[in-house]
Amino acid sequence: RLAQERRRVEEDLRRYKLLAEHSRDVILYMRGDDGRILEANAAATKVYGYTREELQALRIQDLRTADSQERAEGQMAVADTAGILFETTHRRKDGSTFQVEVSSQGAIIGGSRTLISVIRDITDRKRAEDERLWLAEELAKLAGELQAILDAAPVAVWIAHDAKCLHIT
Repeated sequence: RLAQERRRVEEDLRRYKLLAEHSRDVILYMRGDDGRILEANAAATKVYGYTREELQALRIQDLRTADSQERAEGQMAVADTAGILFETTHRRKDGSTFQVEVSSQGAIIGGSRTLISVIRDITDRKRAEDERLWLAEELAKLAGELQAILDAAPVAVWIAHDAKCLHIT
């Protein structure tokens, strides 16, 4: 019976290790009191450009840009007590920055308060949102310009599409 339980626990451990190591998202385990990185998955080393050992010598604040560091302590406190989802900007080893979405939750692991954070690079999503916003603004400007032209026209203008009248001046 004890051997069966041990095999089940070992199998669970292998499953969770595979899940963490093969995730495309960054997974970090940090000390709850100071943000020291305890463990990082393979995605973290790829995204940030640090080795696992280099990451373990850092605090989460070291991965944040200067303008976002002041919010880190409060976000860690909320993550520890209730869990949190927020967006911020992180910095790679080479100094380049990128936008991330962070989902963080506190837990007790090995008798110590630990934060588990799943971090997703949202740079492409933010770029697409910015492009959609720019396009909508440009279309609104063009529509306003077209309306001004139609309003100023000295003759009647009829605009139709698929046999439907869209505008008459």
